[in-house]
Amino acid sequence: MTDHDEGSEQSLSQSDVKAYGVEALKQIKQNHFLSTIGLFHIIQYELQRALNQALSEFHLTNAQYSTLYTLQKQPPLSAAEIARQRYVRPQALTQILNDLQRRGLLHREEQPGTGRVLLISLSEEGLHVFLQASKKIDQLQQNILESFSAEEKELLEKMLYRYLENLQQVTLSE
Repeated sequence: MTDHDEGSEQSLSQSDVKAYGVEALKQIKQNHFLSTIGLFHIIQYELQRALNQALSEFHLTNAQYSTLYTLQKQPPLSAAEIARQRYVRPQALTQILNDLQRRGLLHREEQPGTGRVLLISLSEEGLHVFLQASKKIDQLQQNILESFSAEEKELLEKMLYRYLENLQQVTLSE
């Protein structure tokens, strides 16, 4: 764990999460300042780990599942449109699309009249895998939130949306 001057934020890495675990991090929180950003970092790491574990039975990564989700919502799309909706660079998406196509989970067809732009959609198998994986993700979400009351779930969602809006405003104004 990185040491800083007294009173300043203590930086927690992914290896800290693994090494110390959630209970130990609660102790660290009691003894040191752990920022909201630091807590979100830990939540992101743990959520990514849980998603990858849940998706592993379908031989999908979180990035592949997100791509299937995007295509299921609004097919067909170009690679550039998928990248925009997923907030990734088109180059980063290329390997994901190639892997999904190799597995028969999506189709690429030339967009009529363009001669270049390929439209991408889910195959029947892709939709089946997506729906099965989605059931697993829904169960994960239920498990994570099972100790929350309905009011707490609603409040958490409202607060997270407000946090996101504030973050977007801060980054836009800089």
